[in-house]
Formats: sequence, structure tokens, C-alpha cells
Amino acid sequence: MDRAVNFENHYDAARVRGDWEEARHWLQQGARAGDPFSCGQLGVWHLLGHVVNRNDRTGFQLVRGAARAGLPEARRLIATLYALGRGVKPNWEQAVDWLVRGARSGDPDPARQLAFLLPAALAGERRALLESAAKSGDVIAQRRLQRDGKVNAAPRMDWRRIRQGAARPALVRGAIKAVSESPKLHQREAALSPDVCDYLICIAAPFLSRARVNDPVRGTELVDDSRTNSFATLSLVESDVVTTGIDFMLARLLGQTPKNAEPASVLHYSPGEQFAPHFDFFDPKAPVHAAQIAAAGQRVMTCLVYLNNDYEGGATRFLDTGFEFRGEAGTALFWRNTDANGLPDRSTLHAGLPPTAGEKWLLSKWFRDRPYTQVRTATMVG
Repeated sequence: MDRAVNFENHYDAARVRGDWEEARHWLQQGARAGDPFSCGQLGVWHLLGHVVNRNDRTGFQLVRGAARAGLPEARRLIATLYALGRGVKPNWEQAVDWLVRGARSGDPDPARQLAFLLPAALAGERRALLESAAKSGDVIAQRRLQRDGKVNAAPRMDWRRIRQGAARPALVRGAIKAVSESPKLHQREAALSPDVCDYLICIAAPFLSRARVNDPVRGTELVDDSRTNSFATLSLVESDVVTTGIDFMLARLLGQTPKNAEPASVLHYSPGEQFAPHFDFFDPKAPVHAAQIAAAGQRVMTCLVYLNNDYEGGATRFLDTGFEFRGEAGTALFWRNTDANGLPDRSTLHAGLPPTAGEKWLLSKWFRDRPYTQVRTATMVG
């Protein structure tokens, strides 16, 4: 086939028409011709199980080919895949190396990620990375520089020190304490730093959409007046090396395996928006929920991390006792949704109360009782 064919244009035209088979045809043709865009997009499809059968190894190889060809989006994703161990054995050094390649090419996204992975001892390198990303319009880097204000360390771009210093996000020292016996709730103050909380808010904001609820009759997710807030799920294509590190850190905090985790969601509540009383578990007495449990497992644990302080109201209320909780930014609240026998714990009925002023931001993380492998459907992939 003529290498002058614009595979991306043909793919886009088919996608706009909703003709996914035609779109797949052009991606496959482009991948055979070595077109970086086609390799990257088809790789994502294999990773998500969209239109093609899910195959993490094939997806990784296609994305790696696009990254090696210099596609910025593929370089970012391959770093995340190495950090996750998706389609390849986990390799932190390779994840950092791909971020460095991207940052050195002038891509602000990996430069900003690297800045958030550096320790305080490398303040000069961190400042240089943030300034580089901020000059290219990266909002998260700009906000971090504003908060940091004037610093003593002069900007310094030492790539060797950056490679050696970039480390996974780690929990600061602290204790877990019980805050309620029924339901049994625990909190961990300062689970996330203020900078990381702000990072999550900024990275999720562009993806916010109206939150949905699970319909126990039809088994679909739908918009309903019982839930009026918005949310953004940090699935593979929205996450990065930093958010992946946060996921691993929360799993360690809760004593869970990362493979059992659903993608994290960032929740946003404007004044008056709320989430009516609900359970996080799937009710095995509902036929649709029973099928979901059989296919993908029960949601056995919930973790909420409060991401900001500048709002009024907006507590999390547990209906059985009327207990209300509102944590400081960075505080994690977590509980089991099932009892010792694996049965639903109905004392966990809770509601997200509306803020009366300001905007409320939360991170929500669910863990299943088995590895979670569900992926998006065709209608959810652009």
C-alpha cells in the first residue's frame, strides 16, 4: 500500500461515522505500514479490548513501536505501561527513562510528571522541570509554581540526577485509626500530600462528566437524580506514572493487591450537588448484580480521599448511625463493604452530602475480591 496514504484521516472519518470495523481496517493497514499513529491507536485498542480482542502484550508492543517512532502520546503511555506492568514486567527504571525521553524532547506532560516524582533534595531539578512544563502551558506545573512561590534553589536540568532521583509516590509516616465501630470505618490522615491532591484535581478536571448510577434491573449505568455530581475515571488512557504510583500506594495502605483495584475516580461536587444514600457493594439478591459479581467480583472495599478544604458542608454521612465524616485534604477514609463471610454489610449505607459553598473534590477507589479486568466498551472510546 502507498505509504503516502493518510491513515489517521481515514480512521477519523470512519470513527465519526461510527463505523468501527472500517476504522479498525485503516488502523491495521497503517500498523502494517509502520505508521506511528496507527500503531499507537491500535495498541490502545488491544489494551482496552475495544473492537479487537484484548491482548496486553500486543498492545504494549504496538505502543512501544509508536513511542520509538517519536509519537508523544505513545511515549507517555509506554511509561505508564512499564509502571503498571501492563503487557510487560513492571520496570520503574524504564518508566522513568521514557518520561525523560519525552521531557528532553520538549513534551510538558512527562516533564511535569518527573517533577512530582523527585524528592525535595532535588529542588533545583524539580524547579527546572516545572518551569519547562509551565512555559509550554501545563496547568498543573503552573499551579505548583504559584504555590511554591520564590525558592532558594536555582533551576538545574541534570538528567542523570533526575533519572536516579525519580521515585514512586510513598506514604509519609502516620497512623491508621478507627473513627466508627458501626460501620467499621478507619481513617489515615495525610495519606496524600497537598501537592498530590492538587495534581489529581487538575488531571481529572478536563475529563469530568455527569456521574452515573448502576441500574440493578438492567445492569447499565445511567444518569439519575439521585446522583447529581460529576466525576472522571482515571482509566488507562487518562492515568499516568504519577497516578499509577498513587494507586499502588493506596493499595498498600489498605492491604489490597493493585490487581484487584478498579480505576480510581475523582469526584466533583458543586454547591447543592449530592449523591443520595447508596451502597458500594453489588447486591447478590439482584439477578443483574449477581451476574456482575460472577463476572468481575464483589466490591469488598471502598477508599475515599478528601482532596481539598475550601468548601462548606459536603460531609459523608452513614445513615444507620447518622455518623458524618469530613476529612482534611489528603485524609483517607476506608471501610469494608462485606462482612467476614463475604456478605454485604448493610450498615455501610452512606450518602455524599452537598456542599453549601465552594467545590468539593474526592478521590474514590474500589477494590474487588479478585483481579479486575473489565474494560471500556466501544461507545466509551473516542
